[in-house]
Amino acid sequence: MIRIKLVPNYLRILVEIKKRGGRIRPYELAKSVGISTSVLYENLMKLMALGFIEKTEEGYAITPKGEEFLKIAKNELQKVVEVI
Repeated sequence: MIRIKLVPNYLRILVEIKKRGGRIRPYELAKSVGISTSVLYENLMKLMALGFIEKTEEGYAITPKGEEFLKIAKNELQKVVEVI
């Protein structure tokens, strides 16, 4: 059986943060994405460095730049789905 991770962790993390309205703690986020907290923190640091998320009192929130990235990703994924 071939196992391929089609959706990168960082994209799944952004989607989970968006679904929860920025009110998700790291442990819950790692659990819902299916990764360890250490891998989660690595990804969170990258996402913050890119300006896609910011730390808040409730957890993490998507920035306008992160929202724009999600729109672009959605459009690109829709193109792929149309071909399949």
